[in-house]
Amino acid sequence: MVKLTNTTPVGGGYQTGFLMNNPNLLTSITGFSAPNATWQQLGLTNNGLSGSPFGDFDFGAALGGNFLGGGSPNDGIPVSSTGTFSFALAGSALNSLTTLSFMQALSTDPPSAYGPEFFLTRFRGIDFGAGSDKVPAVVVPLPGTQLLFGSGILALMGLRKKLL
Repeated sequence: MVKLTNTTPVGGGYQTGFLMNNPNLLTSITGFSAPNATWQQLGLTNNGLSGSPFGDFDFGAALGGNFLGGGSPNDGIPVSSTGTFSFALAGSALNSLTTLSFMQALSTDPPSAYGPEFFLTRFRGIDFGAGSDKVPAVVVPLPGTQLLFGSGILALMGLRKKLL
């Protein structure tokens, strides 16, 4: 399960897609659910999804099934809202998967100015329709140095806004 909260300020746009990586235990995705029917599953590929300039990723979801695509962002996750996505996974040793397993699976082939990332989200409609942005995840520690990412839930709570 992936739970995304759009914490950008007003004018920050809609979250319209996200990408992440296979920790090499997944063989297929057998089911998918999203906040609305406009969202479609992407992948499971072997580095086949472009998150340029942050490298290539394995799977995720996006409006219309197109992470880089156009169309209206209005079915995305608006500012101050949360969307929950569920993936039914198949593979070997899935009981050994942890949140850390996904965080250690990094994108491939990013330019040297950008590091490899474990999770990437896209915003569109920034500044009331004038732009878009791709933002890597920011891990926010909870008291006691526990990760905000709960058991089986990958939650993107902190975002940094950096226009490309």
